[in-house]
Amino acid sequence: MSSFLFLRVIWDPHHIQFPLRIAGANIKELRITPEPNHPFGRKGLMLERAWEQIAPPNCLGMLILDGDVVIDPQDFILMAGAIGREPGAVHVGAARIWSASKPELATAELDGWSWAHWAKAPTHDLVTEGIEFFSFNYTYLPAALVEASIKRGLKGKMFPGVDQFVSRVARETRTPIRVVSGASPKHLNY
Repeated sequence: MSSFLFLRVIWDPHHIQFPLRIAGANIKELRITPEPNHPFGRKGLMLERAWEQIAPPNCLGMLILDGDVVIDPQDFILMAGAIGREPGAVHVGAARIWSASKPELATAELDGWSWAHWAKAPTHDLVTEGIEFFSFNYTYLPAALVEASIKRGLKGKMFPGVDQFVSRVARETRTPIRVVSGASPKHLNY
């Protein structure tokens, strides 16, 4: 039976830390630690190593839940269903991101927030087609995209460029990007 790797990615110095347990979900915690030359840690390297070392046999892909994002059991059920129906697509849980983690959102037009995925630019409109960018927040990456990202240099990418890099690889490889209907993860860094 095929399954996916579910990683909760926690940046150790972050002030928002809480336990997360969901029945039926095998969640692995991946802690990102700052280093002298990498104040936000080496997220790309950590994701690559996790994929290589702990992904189950015949792994469909990697589900990422950022440590400052909370989901409920229904969000997990909806995401797992979306992955089961189309394991070769990126699946994003529609989350609002806030200017505390993305300062460029602190504009009068955006009022300090945007959806964590968009077509051309950050927006309040919930885009479901033509998506060009996705922040990890609560996002599934299919195995082929993870492998393509590794081949193109994932290990050298650091926050905040990891999401941007993987989004670009998804566009270049023409990987479909879907929004998980009904999922409503909450980004708590605001």
